[in-house]
Amino acid sequence: MTNTYKTQAAEYVKTAVSKLVEDNTSFNIEKILSSIEVPPDSKLGDFSSTICFDLSKILKKPPALIAKEIVEDINSSINSTKKNSFKKTEVAGPGYINFFLDFEKFAKATIQNAVKENFAPNATHNPQTVSIESPSVNPGKPLHIGHARNAILGMIISNIFESLGNKVIRMDYIDDLGLQVAQTVWGYKNLNDQPDPDMKLDQWQGKQYVEVAKKMDDEKVKSEVDAIMNKMEEGKNETATYADEIAMASIDAQKITTQRLNFYSDVMVKESDLVQNGIVETAIESLKKRGSVVFEDNGPNKGCFVVKLGHLDEFKGMDNPDKILIRSNGATTYTGKDIGFHMWKFGLIDTKLHYKKHLVQNNGKTLWSSVTGNGNEKPEFNSAQKVINVIGSEQKYPQKVVKMSLGAMGFPEIAENLHHLAYEFVVLPDAKISGRKGTWAGISTDDVLN
Repeated sequence: MTNTYKTQAAEYVKTAVSKLVEDNTSFNIEKILSSIEVPPDSKLGDFSSTICFDLSKILKKPPALIAKEIVEDINSSINSTKKNSFKKTEVAGPGYINFFLDFEKFAKATIQNAVKENFAPNATHNPQTVSIESPSVNPGKPLHIGHARNAILGMIISNIFESLGNKVIRMDYIDDLGLQVAQTVWGYKNLNDQPDPDMKLDQWQGKQYVEVAKKMDDEKVKSEVDAIMNKMEEGKNETATYADEIAMASIDAQKITTQRLNFYSDVMVKESDLVQNGIVETAIESLKKRGSVVFEDNGPNKGCFVVKLGHLDEFKGMDNPDKILIRSNGATTYTGKDIGFHMWKFGLIDTKLHYKKHLVQNNGKTLWSSVTGNGNEKPEFNSAQKVINVIGSEQKYPQKVVKMSLGAMGFPEIAENLHHLAYEFVVLPDAKISGRKGTWAGISTDDVLN
């Protein structure tokens, strides 16, 4: 790509030089290309030519004066065409010609070329249903700038696949059974403060979460939070209903932020609905019938249902490579839930979720939300042929476990079409951004946008 723009710069220079030198055979395109380099400081432009120092010997004029004439000619050409890749040229120092790219046009051309080279050949002939999960921010806190990165990556990849003729399902996974929600519920019940009407609710909950996290070393507080989590997982009780109200209020505040980013989802899938509607249970039972999971009678995983991974290269040498899906106490592990969730995404199980219309977004499209029980309307969002999860690089191993497990369970083609689009942490000068420590304060996505 850089060579393409370097050649364009050289052609501009060659055209201008031909107007100054009658016999310009010694200033062919190769000669001019060799005079173009990338400046040491981006403030000096994106490319720079030293050709005027060679021309000075022939034209018997200072290089700066020659550069002035060439720059005027090039800028006239740049301004006369809309398809130009450069914004302007300038004279610098004793006679350098500095080129400045038009980065809006540069970005569009780069993306178009990347899409054409990497996606278009397959997409043109084989459009698919592609499920893209993003940004999946936990309730109980605002989006920090790392979450914004996730949302923007999700938006970009969704737009690319959709523009190539694929049906894209923009999915937002809501971990409404997680520890953070339980801690938020505990805070509402046990701390004396109430939501600040002058503060966005997710911002206020995020600050409250910091205060609750400080108390988690207290065994009494920890046991009370664990009890709340158990009630949430059990479902269909007063605590679970209260937790759902608090979590969804937080999500609604987060959606104000994502819409400011022009990020929109098609559906929110809540973990509680996957559990209460039997999606996870059905998936695990299906795997048991296939013989894809094994009950361990002895060893470190005694009493558990596991998927065997020790024969795969990625897991050789590990002390306990097999992954537990159901613990000896009957509880489904995070890995088990995630495998069930992805079997559902790919349409490998018959159990369906129900949905309701949650809100009409700023782009005019409806955001659907999963529900437990019967929804008013029932669109389907689990018919993907390709799944892409936009999740930070810290989830690289869990994502690989899910992918390899699906392959080991007899779904190799499904595993090939499950992709983890990873990204690195956004870090502060002295630490990672932490919701528990509240280091996002002042640099949340809302703060940055404001």
